[in-house]
Amino acid sequence: MLLSSRTIASLSQYLGRLHQESIELMLVKCGISVHRTMSLTGPGVITANQLFTSLRAASASQIDALFDEIFHSTRMLRHDVTPKYIYDERWKDFERCLLLDGYRVTGDYSPGYKIVAVDPTISGTVPVDDDLSGELTRSNLADRQEIIRLMNNSAADFCKQPPDFNGSLTSARVSLETLAKNIAAIHRQTTPMSGDPAKFGAIVAYLRHQIGFLEEKEEAGIVGVYSFVSPGAHVAVGFTEEEMVRLGRSMIASMCYFLVKKHNG
Repeated sequence: MLLSSRTIASLSQYLGRLHQESIELMLVKCGISVHRTMSLTGPGVITANQLFTSLRAASASQIDALFDEIFHSTRMLRHDVTPKYIYDERWKDFERCLLLDGYRVTGDYSPGYKIVAVDPTISGTVPVDDDLSGELTRSNLADRQEIIRLMNNSAADFCKQPPDFNGSLTSARVSLETLAKNIAAIHRQTTPMSGDPAKFGAIVAYLRHQIGFLEEKEEAGIVGVYSFVSPGAHVAVGFTEEEMVRLGRSMIASMCYFLVKKHNG
């Protein structure tokens, strides 16, 4: 199982709220090494930052083993945390971050939780958010940091309690708009644009018809995804609002990655 940096950070925050001995024993059983902060009076504590560093270095099989330990011990782990709402808040955030990565937590305290892929084809794939951030960071786009911030805001709105589904999709949609406009702005320095540069449709048409940056099917795909997440788009039969927002955000992230990857060449 491959997790995004956001989910590893959430897992680190969750583990950081647990009893220190419980954390250590779980990590030892799973073969995950962690260096704790030393103190003058004792061995000190394992911080969330140290957990994050160790978990990022862990193998997929070690993470799978850690999940197995957690999901079959949640009742015991929660028992040791006071007040309980601290545990519950961190657990819920962890669940929703996993969902953004394409994994759903099912079950209950007894007989235990388990994790299933929302899309069976997702197993073994790197979460697109991390790849997108990497491509944006190495790009020459003027608003690359703003696009990263928007996608982070989209994830935060999805994960918070209660979730802000409208805010999540709005930030994702604006990130796609901003990315397309940034790419067009670079080309407009040498090839004037005939349409309105403030309108997304005109921007995509410019990228397709005036400079040939996009193929016909690519243009149709981008416009289709944008329409899918636009205000007023209905929830398809058989889907919950949560499922539709997760799907829409995932499609936006993938389309943004495609655009910036093609731009970077």
